[in-house]
Amino acid sequence: MSVPSPQAIREFLELQISSWNAGDKERMLSAYRSVAGNGLKVEYVGGPVLDGWPALDEMWTQYNSVIKIEIVEILVNGHEGACYLRNHATTPEGSVISPSLEIYNFGDGTLHARYFHNAH
Repeated sequence: MSVPSPQAIREFLELQISSWNAGDKERMLSAYRSVAGNGLKVEYVGGPVLDGWPALDEMWTQYNSVIKIEIVEILVNGHEGACYLRNHATTPEGSVISPSLEIYNFGDGTLHARYFHNAH
């Protein structure tokens, strides 16, 4: 594995979001494996750095059925990508839209994903 090109980073970011929205967990995990086969870390800013594979599974289980993601902007520079997103959540009270920023740092077959959400 090697550090993905800026174009490959953009394609990964678009694919993992479209897979999430389509409810296609296997396609999403395959996209992650293609860039993070040597290691995946997930960090919810303000919390500890987590082993990425169980963190992705937990994220999917808790949120995929209730959140769809709207891409506002994807920025890629060198070996990093940043996403400004709107998360459309369906709750018992109705629909809620909350913004998030996601920062992805790609290494040689590794990925560290940092998620910024409003603290509640």
